[in-house]
Amino acid sequence: MHLTLNCEWQHYKWGPVTDAKTLMDENNYFYSRAGQLYEKEVDLAEVEQELRAQIETALQQIPQLSHLSFHMGTSVGKPRYKRIVKKLSTEFDLPMYLGRLLPPAFGAQFDFETEAQPYIAKVLDYESHLKT
Repeated sequence: MHLTLNCEWQHYKWGPVTDAKTLMDENNYFYSRAGQLYEKEVDLAEVEQELRAQIETALQQIPQLSHLSFHMGTSVGKPRYKRIVKKLSTEFDLPMYLGRLLPPAFGAQFDFETEAQPYIAKVLDYESHLKT
């Protein structure tokens, strides 16, 4: 699932799936750049509602989601947003992909080689399902 909080395209725009007013520009689309979003006084409850709605909508269409990734890194680019994503990652049991797959509850002492194996297996199982 590719979580999105911004839309960089000039002629092809999209916005939130919720009515998250603090995440929208004057035309009701996501802001073009992450920096524009970060400069605003965004309602963090709206960030969580929006990301949750994106995950739930995707799960309705694709029940075997394998992981969370992030459009241009915006939803994990600031600690306050990353905390929300980590919470949702744990809640939905979807590992985060930040250049490598990270389990939902990863911490500072995370041992990638041993702790990531169940999540890697989940992704590989899903990929093999796509080939059949």
